[in-house]
Amino acid sequence: AEVASEDQPWWLGEFDRASAAAPRRGMPHVQGIYRPLEDSLPAWTRRFVRSLPHHRAVVLTNGGKHLRERDAAEDYPQPRCFDFDYDAPHPPAGGDPHGCGLFRRSFSRLKTLRRCIVDTLHQSQAWATYRALVGAARGAQSGLAFVSAWAANESVKTVKQNMTKALFDANIRADEMVKYVAFKHWGPETDGLVALVSRKIRESLTGIELEPAVVDSLRTKCFLVTQDVYAHLTPEAQVLKRSMGCLPLMWDAAEVPGPPEKPWSDAVTMYNKGWRQYTTTVRMDFANTPPVCGRVALALMKDKIARRSFNPVSCLFGVVAWKDCMTMSKFNCVCAERCWILALRRTCLMSQNSSCCGDQGMLKISRQHAGAQAVQWASPCNEIRRASRRQCSRAALVLATSCAREHLRSHR
Repeated sequence: AEVASEDQPWWLGEFDRASAAAPRRGMPHVQGIYRPLEDSLPAWTRRFVRSLPHHRAVVLTNGGKHLRERDAAEDYPQPRCFDFDYDAPHPPAGGDPHGCGLFRRSFSRLKTLRRCIVDTLHQSQAWATYRALVGAARGAQSGLAFVSAWAANESVKTVKQNMTKALFDANIRADEMVKYVAFKHWGPETDGLVALVSRKIRESLTGIELEPAVVDSLRTKCFLVTQDVYAHLTPEAQVLKRSMGCLPLMWDAAEVPGPPEKPWSDAVTMYNKGWRQYTTTVRMDFANTPPVCGRVALALMKDKIARRSFNPVSCLFGVVAWKDCMTMSKFNCVCAERCWILALRRTCLMSQNSSCCGDQGMLKISRQHAGAQAVQWASPCNEIRRASRRQCSRAALVLATSCAREHLRSHR
């Protein structure tokens, strides 16, 4: 409502400048990708599921890192937006080919939050044991040596007994914490936050129980939750909570997994060029659409997917319209991809300079229609008549409900 009431939402100008400054042909861009479901199933079951739809994901920048670029302690390289220098003058000297700078007010906080979580996890003995066991499961010599030396230790036995097939590194575990803490809305009257956040920190698909002292440190030092009532939290803690919903926009690729994993998730294991566990194919290559447009498109629809229940057959047949994306009660990865593509169309219509319309043919938008709609969506609302005024307000309000709302508050 704050953004929709403004004659000229300030973030639309930033969005236009960011999308116009993005490199074009031959540079990072967005994609839709898929892989056969049978790749992740036991060999004896594959012939029975070959007729099933492929698992899909959206690539927010195809310029992601190779597996060999990961840190030694982690399994996967971190996304480009976690490497971006948000303290540098804007725009940075090296440019912003991966489209991170537009969301700098939220992304900078999430970058700091993840670093804090990872550093705190490395202080946990349970986590160190878990990572050694993960290494052993993958045949790493250090992990095998650890298991050989400490197999009889009771704490090692406990961690090994509780482990699941979800093998996370510290970055993926940090993202899991942020996703769980961010899910529940906190309002001025919300109380019981200490117990709530502690429970969300402990909850994990890995099955590993962190030490109480580590949980308390994560809650107070990283998530900044030191009070039980939302109204008593520091302003920075409240801003951080609102920023957490922007996490999926930071990834190089995002996917909606099936249960028990909750949406959204980093699709690094599906897309990364050095990860050969799955056979991944580019389904739609938007070669002229820069990453910043893909990230804004994800912001427009991600919450509608995250807060619904999973159904494996939703969106498989028939036409999916934007109204369906805003009102659907069931979701899966196909719904996520189709709604993201529809959001790309709206991102094109929002860009006054048509800088997100490079693939308007694939998006089924005519050049004339894109130009006319861009004026309606991006011009000052008080200069627009009839329906176009409502469109401008609606566009501002939808984007405000995701990440731009936090940007506006930080800007003031």
